[in-house]
Amino acid sequence: MKKILISIFSIIIAVTLTACGSANNSSNNKDLKKVDFVLDWAVNTNHTGLFVAKEKGYFAEEGIDLDIKPAPEDSTSDLVINNKAPFGIYYQDTMASKLSKGAGITAVAAIIEHNTSGIISPKKNNITDPKALEGKKYGTWNDPVELAMIRSLVEKQGGDYNKIELVPNSDSNSITPLENGVFDAAWIYYAWDGKLAESMNLETNFFYLKDFDKKLDYYSPVIIANNDYLKNIEYRFDLVDVKLHHNFFDASIAGADFDLRTIFDQTLAKNHPESAVTFVDNHDTQRGQALESTVEEWFKPAAYALILLRDEGLPCVFYGDYYGISGEFAQESFQEVLDKLLDVRLNLAYGEQTDYFDDPNCIGWTRQGKDGGQPIAVVVSNDQASSKRMLVGSEWAGKEFSDYLGKSSQIVTIDEEGWGEFPVEEKSVSVWSVK
Repeated sequence: MKKILISIFSIIIAVTLTACGSANNSSNNKDLKKVDFVLDWAVNTNHTGLFVAKEKGYFAEEGIDLDIKPAPEDSTSDLVINNKAPFGIYYQDTMASKLSKGAGITAVAAIIEHNTSGIISPKKNNITDPKALEGKKYGTWNDPVELAMIRSLVEKQGGDYNKIELVPNSDSNSITPLENGVFDAAWIYYAWDGKLAESMNLETNFFYLKDFDKKLDYYSPVIIANNDYLKNIEYRFDLVDVKLHHNFFDASIAGADFDLRTIFDQTLAKNHPESAVTFVDNHDTQRGQALESTVEEWFKPAAYALILLRDEGLPCVFYGDYYGISGEFAQESFQEVLDKLLDVRLNLAYGEQTDYFDDPNCIGWTRQGKDGGQPIAVVVSNDQASSKRMLVGSEWAGKEFSDYLGKSSQIVTIDEEGWGEFPVEEKSVSVWSVK
């Protein structure tokens, strides 16, 4: 539990502050800067980290007087959008509809790593999976994203979504109408209504959405910020790109079923590269930890290439990946390949970056080098051996390129127009440079 709270504290502090070590954030600063932070309605266990961090003086140490304010139901996003508060707690699923309308907000951090929402029902109703919603009354907020998710879950199990009776859920909580039989099941966040049901000693069934579709294990709730506020403070903070880590994790689990073209989707590296701290794994995600989401070993060299050899983000190498980990939760050392990738980053990974993200199982990019120096071409595959035709420049015509990582023994000769056909082995990564 301590590790979880520490992780929450670090994220919140990273969001509200400028980069660590800044003189403006000195604990000796007597003039605290007031920052408003609105909650997602009533105080609940999702907010524990905020209140504990404030009580322990973590914000004050960094020059922040954090004013935590409950918000009227479903008003948080509007308050942040309209600059009534710079930060607030919101939800990724409902945030999507706001962004589609051009809302000026950005999700800058997560306070809970996994989606803790799911379907609750009285135990007597025997609703233990999505298909069991057939013939039942479901309490809905009538949100298009919500209903699309419910339909997907039910149909994925072979159920008929049209046999569910949709009943508007307008109550201040979902437990009271469930107890009174207004509807048979509802989508809740366990930290809210799940705890309320426990306090009322109600016998219920509950299942998480993510247990029936891994794609629904998105961050929820999230911390959102007003875009104008972020601009006004000139994005003077660094944020840990947890979404990118989870994209790496998902890619390593799914293998060839993962679309590599989406590897940077919804990441800070893509949306706010100037503030993104990128990592593959860390002490919280390694095996045996409460937040375990360890990237599978076969994909780690590719993941490190994706953070070390690109222009976006400030990359961090995990001690456990470099030196290995022994004991019950052992993992191998990647020191040899990391040394090579770090050498390429230091000496060659400069200049204009051109992406070739045109295949779900094979992506690549080039860097044009520093001050006329030699270019590199990087290719990643999560399926069969493949290749990527990429441009390095006509000035390199006739030059031979080899794989610096030694994964491929082939030699690539650049054609007269500056193009090369750069191969990559099965489920591997290759970094091509002048032989």
